[in-house]
Amino acid sequence: AQQSAALALDIPLAQLRRGMVATSPQGEQPVACQYFQANVCVLFHPTEILRGFRTTVHIGNIRQTAIIEGIHPVKGMKSSDQASVMFRFIKNPEFVKVGARILFREGRTKGIGKVTQVFPLNSRKLIVEMVVHLSYYIKTQALSY
Repeated sequence: AQQSAALALDIPLAQLRRGMVATSPQGEQPVACQYFQANVCVLFHPTEILRGFRTTVHIGNIRQTAIIEGIHPVKGMKSSDQASVMFRFIKNPEFVKVGARILFREGRTKGIGKVTQVFPLNSRKLIVEMVVHLSYYIKTQALSY
């Protein structure tokens, strides 16, 4: 079930954009992320999806172009393949929750999945962890050539 509400805000419309999150000052503060990982299944792709593939990602009310930074445990994905994929948003960081459903599309290419890990934008420890993950992806993919 989705959550939605109507709010009267006293800020310029130009400062608002789709996907922004309103929270209580007493509640847990949302953390934006540029990188996230998801287990995905490719529903259709005419050839093979490789690292560097650009796609439009839909997660709840978020719609933004992202680049695939890594695919594990394989080098590439074809139709009906499943893998763990590292995505990077191109423009703005977004508020993404672990467990959120993801849909990605580009032309006739379509895929679905679930977010398994989020790398907060301002967390040094998690950024180092993300670099380790990406290094591992690059090494495993380089060895498979």
